[in-house]
Amino acid sequence: MLACLLASALAAYLALRGATLSRWAHFVLTTMLAPLVLLGAVVAALVLSVLLSVLYERPAEPPEPPPRVERTVPTTTFDRTVPVTTGPTASPTASPTASPSPSATTSASAGARTPR
Repeated sequence: MLACLLASALAAYLALRGATLSRWAHFVLTTMLAPLVLLGAVVAALVLSVLLSVLYERPAEPPEPPPRVERTVPTTTFDRTVPVTTGPTASPTASPTASPSPSATTSASAGARTPR
């Protein structure tokens, strides 16, 4: 930093060299202008850097849109056919009196038989 300030003081001195001033006034003006010359150089460097980065930087690609999720109704079909039954089936809620017991059926059929 000190080297840059000294270089800007030298630049200010060389710029004021042609002015008809006393040595003392020349010294005071050089010491007052040196920080301003340094500040001007910093601002010029920043402007140049920004301009070059804008000119040579690749344009930013727009971000890709998120993948589109399509909400569809599931196409699964349910088989609603009723299985075919070949005979009577007992229902679990049937009452015991609805169907005769096996022992009553065999005794009634035995008594109904008559010899020929």
